Amino acid sequence: MTLASLLSQRQWILLQSILIPTNNTAMQIDDPSLSHAITSDIIIHFAARFQAPLRIIAMLSRKYPQSLSSSDVTGRYPIHVASKWGATPDVISYLIKTNPSVSGIPDCTGKTPMHYVGQCYLQNFDNTLYGCNDSMLQVVRLLRNAAPLSVNLEDDEGMNAIEYALASDADLKVIKTMQRACRDDWRERSKINKSIDDDSDDEDATAKLGRRRHQDLVSDIERMSCRLQREVSSDKGVNIKSTSERIHVHHPKTSEAKTHAARTA
Repeated sequence: MTLASLLSQRQWILLQSILIPTNNTAMQIDDPSLSHAITSDIIIHFAARFQAPLRIIAMLSRKYPQSLSSSDVTGRYPIHVASKWGATPDVISYLIKTNPSVSGIPDCTGKTPMHYVGQCYLQNFDNTLYGCNDSMLQVVRLLRNAAPLSVNLEDDEGMNAIEYALASDADLKVIKTMQRACRDDWRERSKINKSIDDDSDDEDATAKLGRRRHQDLVSDIERMSCRLQREVSSDKGVNIKSTSERIHVHHPKTSEAKTHAARTA
């Protein structure tokens, strides 16, 4: 019996008894003979894959805090996996608070947590205590506030979160929430970009605007991530105020992966 096997079987009560601080029983994370054994760096990723409740995520975080700030070989953090596999709003909120700087970071396919919510949340959501549409709406609002830049990002397939949400037949409230965020970010960034040389012809101006928007957004993501890391390390509050527009970022600035991807993540 290992922690990974119990997580995959969703044995939450047994896991809770094992993970309580007063329990000194040592248990392996996973079978080390497996070719893709789960490690302490991706144990929370694995728990999120099997939709672990908040109490289990929090207990694992206290025992294996490095997993919160570790990306797997695909560039995914726990919040990416949780967003993909239909985590409840309280889990998403917890993961944002414990590592806000990665809430809008793209993985190696260009997908942010918001992309995964739009694409996969409805089909993977499985919780009888929460309503699916309401949970998705709350999660979208949480990610919008934590990482406003991610609403307009395109992944390597040229898709943004709204397009995925539309394709998955998301609730109209979810679509409208995403659309308002895109509209507000677009308007704000358009004001910034009005300083383009008026003497340039239309084609040249459009090209310049596209380059500036790309450079601005990449710089914004990097600055926001660095600032949030500093604030978390110094126990400061997080107050994200940023703008964005729809744009594609090819490669995320994630830390080097210390391990492989969590199985089936």
